[in-house]
This record gives sequence, C-alpha cells and structure tokens, in this order.
Amino acid sequence: MASGIRASIFDAFRARLAAQCTWAKVVNWEQIRIAASDFEDHEIPAIQLWSPELFHEHQVQTLETTMSIFVEIIMRSQATGVVDQRELFDKIESVRSAIGTQTTLGISQMIHVLILGNEVDLHTLEPFYFGRIHFQAVYKEPYTSFCN
Repeated sequence: MASGIRASIFDAFRARLAAQCTWAKVVNWEQIRIAASDFEDHEIPAIQLWSPELFHEHQVQTLETTMSIFVEIIMRSQATGVVDQRELFDKIESVRSAIGTQTTLGISQMIHVLILGNEVDLHTLEPFYFGRIHFQAVYKEPYTSFCN
C-alpha cells in the first residue's frame, strides 16, 4: 500500500467520493483501468482518480507541491436507455460538491484543493461516456522528506 502525502490525498478523495457519490459502484485510484471495456457491467458507473503531473516550488526548507488530479466518471448506455449529457452533468456536479466543500481534505500539509474545470465526452467510445473533473491539490512538505 502506498504511503505519504500523495497517497493520503488520494485516500481522502476516495473516501469523500465513496461517501457522497453513492451512485458510483467503484471508486478507485490504486489500479487505474486504461480501457473503458476493462470495467464489468456491475462496476458501472465508476469513478477513478489519477495524477498526470506534479510540480515543486523550492522554498526555505520546504517544497510547495502542486499536483493535478483528474477524477474520471465512466458510464455506459444500458438497455434502459442511453446516457445523456444531463445525467453526466449531474454526476460531475456531485463530484465537485463532494470535494469542493473541504478544501484541505482534513490533511495538515494541504494548502488547498481547487477545481480547475471539467469536460464531458459523449461520442468517442460509445457505449461508454466519460466526465472528467480537473482538480489541483497544493501542499507543503519538508524538503528533507522529498530528498530521502
């Protein structure tokens, strides 16, 4: 199991999303699935979190780190009907509300979590539909913990 501030941030995201986005059948960050078809029917709708980048600003004996976090909503058309943009917007808003209400996530090193934007994709991989919310987490850590 991963440890450290990054894992703590992802664990806090997962806990909030699992508690407040009860429509999600899977909320995961440790094992990212690249293809939407990697999800079983009983796992949809799903949420997965990933971070493509990390930036450090060196300060006196600390690093101020900025981490991008993407929260991805994966949905699939069902026999009962197709996923529409309204449904995806509602799920995106529930994710934004779950994370946006606690800007430090209860983590002492956190400076803040910001919502940078979101996007939807209703067309490229039908029957799968995606919503992606881009967050930015900024936190401080001792410079020595980064170098060890």
